[in-house]
Amino acid sequence: MVGAGIKATKSYSFLAKEVGGANNLGFLRRDCHNFLRTVRKEIIEAGDGQNVLFKMFEDELSLGTELSCVETNHLDNEFTFSLVGGDSNKVHIVYFNRSNLTICFDCKLFETLGLLCCHALRVFLVNNVNMIPDKYISSRWRRDAKKRLTCANSCQFNEKSTHTLRMS
Repeated sequence: MVGAGIKATKSYSFLAKEVGGANNLGFLRRDCHNFLRTVRKEIIEAGDGQNVLFKMFEDELSLGTELSCVETNHLDNEFTFSLVGGDSNKVHIVYFNRSNLTICFDCKLFETLGLLCCHALRVFLVNNVNMIPDKYISSRWRRDAKKRLTCANSCQFNEKSTHTLRMS
């Protein structure tokens, strides 16, 4: 399913239909999503990341549109949102600063894969943030990542050689 680009929700729906309902599956849609996320992460680490990353982003965005998002608190430009949805009734809390478009959440998807989670994407959508701020686009996923790496390496080399020249 990962290689074919089939989304987790469609995979889960198909499997549930095949066995006569979701109650007969033995796992939740979220479990299916997490399993596919793990497989995609392994593919990314193996080197074929850009296509898989885009599909993961699509999945997160799709999951985000299914979430109920309620503003629970705000002070000046700092807002707190509660998000609920999917198969669980777990409440996810997201903090958002409208003035500098900073978002804080606890799922750690961004820290581990460099990909915004469905909760963060939903809060951006609710607040009419139509472009993801640059600080949330990991440099390793940019199209010019190899070019940046080459430039960074050559700059480091030049700094070292300049430093060496000064010392001699």
